[in-house]
Amino acid sequence: MEDKNQQIGLKNELLRKAIHLSSVVIPISYYFLEKNFLLAIVGAGTAFMILLDLARKLNPVINDFYVKVMGFVLRKHETDVKKHFFTGGTFYAIGFFLTLLLFKKEIAAPALMIMIISDTLAALVGKFYGKHSLWNKTFEGSIAFFISGAVIIFLTPKVTADFTEYIFAMFALLAVTAIEALPWELDDNVMIPVSFGIIYTILLYFI
Repeated sequence: MEDKNQQIGLKNELLRKAIHLSSVVIPISYYFLEKNFLLAIVGAGTAFMILLDLARKLNPVINDFYVKVMGFVLRKHETDVKKHFFTGGTFYAIGFFLTLLLFKKEIAAPALMIMIISDTLAALVGKFYGKHSLWNKTFEGSIAFFISGAVIIFLTPKVTADFTEYIFAMFALLAVTAIEALPWELDDNVMIPVSFGIIYTILLYFI
């Protein structure tokens, strides 16, 4: 969900969210691809993003060029490489990679969809309809996050055939909704899918 202190212009914010949403093709395609194949592709992309941010920090010319080309979708704090080493895009890639690496397909895919779809909807609802502040987020955004996440959970395949798994997945979603609303320093793009996956995986041991 978008932090009120990190907003950018409406047009650029919508473009940023559109790019964000387009990546849903990755968790959807995961149902048809081998884990190692997808992990290699995402891993290569993640390594590139990390190296690019490193190059930006070491070479002001590269950073200036990057900001000039990509500045229209960067939040203000992301342009200051001295204070913020990684951009949101790099955290996004790291979140993807860790989720694919650590969790089963049936857990990783919905975790990533929640990060992509639910977090985007939460940010948009909070931006346009948010009236009740919840730390740096909004109550309306958190509700949108939870409802859209619930739809994702009930539409995606599960590890077991036990209905209890749906209940556990909903509990994991509720926990992540609460965690996401708190003013953590950790980036949402890492925190959301990884915390959902950890809670979900632990709860599965009780089935």
